[in-house]
Amino acid sequence: MPLQPPDMISELLRGMRLSGVRYRRIVASAPFGVAFGFAPGKAQFHFVSRGPAVLRMRSGARFALNSGDALFIPNGDPHDLLSDDNATVIPVTAFPSEPICNTVCDIHCEPCPDSDNVVIFSGCMDFELGGMQPLIKAMPEVMMVSRLMSTWPEIHPLLAAMERESMARQVGFAGILARLADVVAALIVRGWVEAGCGKATGWVQVLRDPRLSRAIYAMHQQPGVNWSVAELAKEAGTSRSVFAERFLSATGTTPAKYLSELRMRLAIQYIGQENLPIETVALRLGYGSLAAFSRAFKRIVGQSPGALREAIQTPEEV
Repeated sequence: MPLQPPDMISELLRGMRLSGVRYRRIVASAPFGVAFGFAPGKAQFHFVSRGPAVLRMRSGARFALNSGDALFIPNGDPHDLLSDDNATVIPVTAFPSEPICNTVCDIHCEPCPDSDNVVIFSGCMDFELGGMQPLIKAMPEVMMVSRLMSTWPEIHPLLAAMERESMARQVGFAGILARLADVVAALIVRGWVEAGCGKATGWVQVLRDPRLSRAIYAMHQQPGVNWSVAELAKEAGTSRSVFAERFLSATGTTPAKYLSELRMRLAIQYIGQENLPIETVALRLGYGSLAAFSRAFKRIVGQSPGALREAIQTPEEV
């Protein structure tokens, strides 16, 4: 009986986490231009409650936006939101802002007559895919919700709810908007993956190759096992040499290095988000001693597990 390929899409989505670092409700009237700088390790999300507006990437790509449009910039690439290509662009951090709640602030780009303004809800998010973090680099520069509307109709009521909350500004609207933004962004990513990842190449081959998928899935399910190439090749149902060559071609790395980096991504999650004791994390991920785990962690992550925990307990300003 042939082995069935694992559901790598479910595995990917299981590890996906979006958490808002800062949200902004931007109110502007033409002419306006708002610049968003490069946000390494983070993603940017924009929802146009009332348009129109233009998204201009530093790569030269340009997108016309209207009311109800949402977009996701997975790799935090720098970009501008503006009324037209001739508008003066000012960094978003240079505008006066008024806190609405702990994670959302209001920005007004003067002048803003009430009868004729553009309203945009923006978020800068931590974007994690758990063990499949390398897939983020394969994602397109901009992911538009409009490309998913006909296939995933459940997005429509979410966008309508975002528009109502943004415009009505009822009690608690800011927190509700932040949660809705997380859900819509997650749906955009899921839609891209389920549609076959577009024209992306490289690491995406893992999702398309059932043999590689079985081996990757085994490592994800049991990251504490010291997998050998021979054992992974057996999981994939192929020879050791064929597996090693195919794995390197798809991921750009070796199985041993992939496993080490997978363990460290999970370690960051366990230490930073789940607040597990460092000794527990070391044992769960297959290290025989805390010292061995700490050496591997510092080599790959660039700091000790203890330093990571201290940094997380002292949030940075964004």
